[in-house]
Amino acid sequence: MNKNLLSGKEGEDVASKYLENKGYIVLDRNYRRKFGEIDIICRSRDKTLVFAEVKFIRQLPDSGSIAGLLPEDNLSMSKLMKLRKMASGYANANPQLIDEGTGWRIDLLALTLLQNSGSIPSKSNGLTKDGRNYKINHYQNI
Repeated sequence: MNKNLLSGKEGEDVASKYLENKGYIVLDRNYRRKFGEIDIICRSRDKTLVFAEVKFIRQLPDSGSIAGLLPEDNLSMSKLMKLRKMASGYANANPQLIDEGTGWRIDLLALTLLQNSGSIPSKSNGLTKDGRNYKINHYQNI
């Protein structure tokens, strides 16, 4: 497996754990079709069907991020349009998963692996997994 795939899997593993800790139920991961992929499909506590896009970077020691970029910066408009198309197709093909009162939404989980952080992230914006600290920004209904 190449380094990017390993990084993606690591980010998705951490994001799934974060969502589960927040009371979400993960239904599927890496849902692929010929025109795109959805990283995580889950149900929130209020029964909303959530399509989660995960963006992940490793923070360089003593810097804010890689070359000043945040993981959020890696979500392009074309990727978001593909994600919307994928989510709409999935929702239409699986109406039994849609709660009439809450519907569905797309979330972004932006993760940063913290280097030399020395402290455990708070439950509100982070997670420690396998001795590694991650900062997580969760944007709902992008």
